[in-house]
Amino acid sequence: MKNIFVQKKRKPIFSIAILILSFLLIYINMTLSKFPKIIDKFYSNGFNKFLRENLNKTSSIMPFSLAELLILIFFVFLIVQITRFVKSLFSKDKENKNTFKIFKSTLITLASLYCIFLIVWGFNYNRSSLLDDLKTNDTSLSYNKSDLINLCTALITDANHLRENLNEDENKIFESKKTLSELSLDLKKGYNNISNEFPFLDGFYNNPKKAMSSTLLSYMGISGFYFPYTGEININMNNSDFMIPSTLAHEIAHQKGIAKEDEANFLAYLTCINHPEDEIKYSGTMLALIHSMNELYELDKESYKNLVDTYSLKVSTDLKSHYELWSSYSGPLDDLFTKYNNLFLASNGQSEGVKSYSKMVDLVINYNKLKENKSN
Repeated sequence: MKNIFVQKKRKPIFSIAILILSFLLIYINMTLSKFPKIIDKFYSNGFNKFLRENLNKTSSIMPFSLAELLILIFFVFLIVQITRFVKSLFSKDKENKNTFKIFKSTLITLASLYCIFLIVWGFNYNRSSLLDDLKTNDTSLSYNKSDLINLCTALITDANHLRENLNEDENKIFESKKTLSELSLDLKKGYNNISNEFPFLDGFYNNPKKAMSSTLLSYMGISGFYFPYTGEININMNNSDFMIPSTLAHEIAHQKGIAKEDEANFLAYLTCINHPEDEIKYSGTMLALIHSMNELYELDKESYKNLVDTYSLKVSTDLKSHYELWSSYSGPLDDLFTKYNNLFLASNGQSEGVKSYSKMVDLVINYNKLKENKSN
């Protein structure tokens, strides 16, 4: 007799829908990459801005980092799925051999997360360049060695001057007395000061959160991160005090829809140097100085060495302490995450990978050129 209680297999409608949506969103993303102005108007400065602000307002209710909790849950899920997959792969019990089912459920979960990523933030990778509205007839972002040396010289002069009267600890290393919340308020002022030039940077966001996993982040080489799924900024508090304001400003740029790392660094620099307090200015100046001098080292080691000799003792002490700090955390985990970050950035249109962070130098030099041309 036929068992009338046996349930019919359900059609995998949800799974098919997710896969179709994934391919559709990828196609839309590739197509719209040719039309950045459309992304600016309808996504970055429209729907996505509303979404980012409200995600941040909602997640700010939690006193802890919701982002870190969700990342932990995700990795536990991956470990469980991988374990189940391997067990199923070598299982001799055909009835319990559900290898394909485990693979499919994992794939659908990852596809779902990718769809959400594109909706809540991912299309920002294809928005217009920051300098598009400031450009004249010259659309290139090139510079020569002389431009770079001039920038490094100016940054060293500024850093030496700004550092002179700042607070220090017992080891003569810069020490900030500000809390993360106070720095957040400072940087909101900094962003307000440049919003006339970049109007899309307006909008209100709640304070960042101290990363509970700061030690782990240090071993991964991460000074901070923006989590688009919750709209939260998480800051690694193990970082050097003089780098925390510019790191926070960088993550705020991501929070405001700036996806590209060079542009986020550029805005961090611009925001910090346009703040009235020397402590904040110093952080932005040091961010630009580190990247500019790294670029000069690759181009002309002799000029690099000559300029290093012009650092004040206080600036040299801060930099030495900073490099020693991060060297103490350097290792295989740092290397592994760098490779992952390279792949992630390259897959989102930043072909230089992690080197794109230093492309801020191109933006700083050409921004200064454009400003000079407009003033003449």
